[in-house]
Amino acid sequence: MAVFLDVVAVFVLSCLGLAVTGYLLVRGAELLSEKRGISRFLVGFILLSVITSLPELSVATFSSLAGVVYLSVGDILGSNVVNVALVAALSTFFVTGVVYVGLDVLRDLAGILYFSSIIPILMIFIPEVAVELGVLLLAFFMVYIYLSFRSAPANARVAEKVGVGYNVIVSMVVVGGVGVVVSAYFLVESVEGLVLLTGLSELEVGAKIVSISTSAPEIATTLLLSKRGVYDMALGNAVGSNLTNVTLILGALLIISGQSLVFSQHVSVVLFVLLASSTFWFFISRGALNRMSGVLLLLIYLFFLTVAK
Repeated sequence: MAVFLDVVAVFVLSCLGLAVTGYLLVRGAELLSEKRGISRFLVGFILLSVITSLPELSVATFSSLAGVVYLSVGDILGSNVVNVALVAALSTFFVTGVVYVGLDVLRDLAGILYFSSIIPILMIFIPEVAVELGVLLLAFFMVYIYLSFRSAPANARVAEKVGVGYNVIVSMVVVGGVGVVVSAYFLVESVEGLVLLTGLSELEVGAKIVSISTSAPEIATTLLLSKRGVYDMALGNAVGSNLTNVTLILGALLIISGQSLVFSQHVSVVLFVLLASSTFWFFISRGALNRMSGVLLLLIYLFFLTVAK
């Protein structure tokens, strides 16, 4: 009983830590966007999506070393469903009407959603996903980041006067990012302690339970941004994390583990990634992302928890 209470205490404290440090991270990134005149969508993708994906990278590293690689695979795929189904659904509850985004943001969203969905689909048709593909995924991630930075002037906004120095902003981002990672690590540890006796497979534990823990930074930052009305940055964070997961995180997992993976045994999970992404794009491209569409996205996520294996 005492052990159970300890696990619950760690879980609650980790959630509080994520909320506080997530706010620091979001506010720091927003101040950086205003001070530099950089597109909030670009900051959301490159800065927030990478930093908030660090918990997934931690899980990938530890699961590789422990020989439970499919725990991380499930976490990666499950997190992608969480980001465009659960996170997007929850963010709509802060919207009084319909979320509209500019054409430049729609273009960026389309590219990210396409690649983050097609990469797992292609994995199904590869007999064994090995280290060589991991190197290609990391290279793809670096190229995409480079091209995103190059396109920044075209997306730039006029810089605003911000009464906060760079040292303070950088400190907020660093402290917030480190705090998110540390909090998420203990959150994952506490969740794993509660669920490892459920009898679920490694991939199911990763996809349905650990993914919620590692996606907590995305949930916290996206909801905070939505509450502040910064929807372009919120969408960049949620959707950008998906591309980070299937390139940077999956690539690192393949390289660190040195193990060949078989995705064809987990088609249902991959198909839910495609379903969630397609549904999200359908709504956002037609200016129909509101509370009603949020309910549908939430139902897709609940269906995923019920049937995906």
